[in-house]
Amino acid sequence: MNKLKQCVAFDVSKDKLDVCFSVIDSTQKVTIKATRKFINQLKGFEELDAWICKHNDASLPLVYIMEATGVYYEQIAWHLYNRQQAVIVILANKARQYARSLGLKSKNDKIDSVGLARMGAEQNLPLWQPLSKLFYQLRSLTREVESLQAHKTVLTNQLHALAHGQFENKSTKKRLLALVTLLDKQIAAIQQEVAQLVETDADLKRKIDHITQIRGIGVMSAVTVIAETVDR
Repeated sequence: MNKLKQCVAFDVSKDKLDVCFSVIDSTQKVTIKATRKFINQLKGFEELDAWICKHNDASLPLVYIMEATGVYYEQIAWHLYNRQQAVIVILANKARQYARSLGLKSKNDKIDSVGLARMGAEQNLPLWQPLSKLFYQLRSLTREVESLQAHKTVLTNQLHALAHGQFENKSTKKRLLALVTLLDKQIAAIQQEVAQLVETDADLKRKIDHITQIRGIGVMSAVTVIAETVDR
C-alpha cells in the first residue's frame, strides 16, 4: 500500500495547540502517526517545526489544517504560510459535521484534532489565503463598532428602566446620557474611518456600491459581511 498524503491538524485555543499528524494510503486508510500539544506562541511554533521534521516524509505532500477559531488560529496559520506551507482553514461547523460523520461525538481537543487530521488527509480542500492589511483593518473596525453598539444597548436599556422606575436619579441619568453620547461619537468616528479605507480600494468600493443598492443594507453592513467572509 502506497502512502499518498500527510496532514497535520490543529485544534487551536488561546493558549495551546493540540496537534495530530496523520497519513493516508492508496486504500484511503488514514493512520495517526503522532499527537502532541504545543503552546500557541512563537516558542511553541519552533518546537512544532522540529516535531514536524521528525515525522515528515519529504517524498509525500504535506498539508496543515485548522478551524477558524476567533483570532487564535491566525498566528500559527501565518507562521506556516510564511514558511510556504500548504495551509487549510475551515469553518467550525464544517469540521463538526465531518466529525459527526465519523462518529466522533465526544468533545475534547484530542478528538477534534484527530477528526481534522482525517478530514485534511481524505479531502482536497482549498488552501488558505490570508487577508490583506486592509481587510484586517476593516474587520477590526467593524468588530469594534459591534462591541460599542452592544455597550450602547446596555446603557439605553438602563436609561429606559430608570425612566420607568418609581424614582428617577437625575445624576445617574446624566452620566448614562454622557456615556451614550460618547459611544455615538466613537461609532461615528469609526464609520468615517471605514468609509475612508473603502475609498482606498477601487475593487472593494465597487463591491460595496453594488451591495448597498439592496434596500436596507448600508455601508457598514456590507463592509462587515465582506470583512467576515472574504477568507472563508
